Amino acid sequence: MAEKAEKLEGIVFFGEVDRNKHGRIASEYPSWYFENLVEKMEEEVDEKKRRLASGLLSDDNKMKLAKQIKDQEDRLEKINEAKVNLRGKHQDDVNKLRKELGEIISDSMYRQTDIDKRRADPHEEARRNMNPCIAVRGKLYDVAVANGFKVSKDGKMSRNEASRFWKIMNKALGEISNTSILRKR
Repeated sequence: MAEKAEKLEGIVFFGEVDRNKHGRIASEYPSWYFENLVEKMEEEVDEKKRRLASGLLSDDNKMKLAKQIKDQEDRLEKINEAKVNLRGKHQDDVNKLRKELGEIISDSMYRQTDIDKRRADPHEEARRNMNPCIAVRGKLYDVAVANGFKVSKDGKMSRNEASRFWKIMNKALGEISNTSILRKR
């Protein structure tokens, strides 16, 4: 078991900030995934610091604002600590896993021409999105389970769950995380 944990060390997408008080992952995406929200929080902290420095606040409001700034800065620090920094073998592993999962997802999608010509069955598309149909094996399975993705007992994920996993891996690698690029023409 320790050997498996060593193999997965460094391929953890959800940090402490993404977990509830019981240690379980509390959000669908890691806190660092939405860079625009992190930037917005940083801008809010800067704006609050400017208000605090203006000297136009009462002592009570200064204390409240200083506490808000500290809390937000602590959260930003935790988000930055949680951000995946893939290097070397881990980067190569995630890149391989991303490609492997992307091919499986792609094969489960109707071609764009079938959709355009209305040959795609919307009920089948919905079934694939919701029900486990994406088989994950080996290291792909291990990393998925270690990161809290829902995998059935027979080693399958729904396409929605697999797509979320693929998006997070892509984002960690600095790649485009839009699953529409997986759909064949």
